[in-house]
Amino acid sequence: PRAIRAASGAIFDQVLCRGPSIKSLVNIKGLISLDKEGDCLTKFCWPDKIRLLIGQEGEGITNQLPTLRVAVPMEKIESFNAVVATGIALYAYRLQHPSKGFMNT
Repeated sequence: PRAIRAASGAIFDQVLCRGPSIKSLVNIKGLISLDKEGDCLTKFCWPDKIRLLIGQEGEGITNQLPTLRVAVPMEKIESFNAVVATGIALYAYRLQHPSKGFMNT
């Protein structure tokens, strides 16, 4: 209830869609997932086109899905929530690809 109130009811204007199972993504190339055991994203060479997967907080992405895995470097904290980690990852991507728009395909 507090989150809905803080968002001024904007949640009720959102269209929700159900996508395919994550298990069906096995054959898609260019998948990168955020994973605390992944390569440090500050040293990661981001490809031009990415498909960034963000898993559930705590559980992450299943290890059965073959993806490149990147991690947000952390010191003195256990973890970031998924939204913060995603923002940091997209910022790191943008530093290496400043002319790319996120909506360009």
